[in-house]
Order: sequence, then C-alpha cells, then structure tokens
Amino acid sequence: MSLSNSRLRVLSIFKQLHKTRKSVFKGDTYALGVVREKINEEFRNNKDVNDSQKIEELLTVAKDAEIAVRTNIVQMEYNNDTGNYKAHITKDTEMFDNKEFDPNAQIPRRPGRPKCDDKVS
Repeated sequence: MSLSNSRLRVLSIFKQLHKTRKSVFKGDTYALGVVREKINEEFRNNKDVNDSQKIEELLTVAKDAEIAVRTNIVQMEYNNDTGNYKAHITKDTEMFDNKEFDPNAQIPRRPGRPKCDDKVS
C-alpha cells in the first residue's frame, strides 16, 4: 500500500470519527469536546508511524471504535418536568434482544466455591 493511499485512508477515518462524534453527542458540548480531544490526541500520538502493518492495525482500531460509538452509545436526555429520561435512538443503534427480568428465576451457583453458610464447623 502506498504512503499516499494510507494517508487518504487515515484522513477518511479521522473525518468519519468526527462525523460520528457530532451525531452521537449532538447538543452535549462537554461530551463533544472530550471526544474531540481524545480523537485528536490518538491521531496526534500516532502521526509519525510509517510501518504499513502498524498503520493497518491502527486503522482497524479506529474503524472498530467508530462502529462501537455509532451503534452502542445512546444519548439520554433528562426531562425536569416529568422526571423521566428520553433515549435518542438512531437508525444505527443496535437493539439487542432483551429478556424481561424474572425475580423468581433460579440462578445456578458456580461449582467449587462454597457459600459462608455451607462451611462445616
């Protein structure tokens, strides 16, 4: 891979991370600033990397981070009037299959670790 091609890919993921940051943390100036600084710091710390294999590894980490932020972070907004929170779900937010909590569920004990009241005196 040529150095100019690597540079284009690095700039592309850099821009994508900032685009995702602006979308996910929209309206939250504190979070926008913190995440902006973290993105810029990580890229600044690795600006002198010339090894193509290391660049590929860093690009993979950056892409994975962008996907994780875009799909797993949900911004919540507190409503003072109702005392409730509003979740800002996007089209990219991963919606996992959740099971309703059963307070009567029998949770199996881990073998090999006795409880304090199981000890023989």
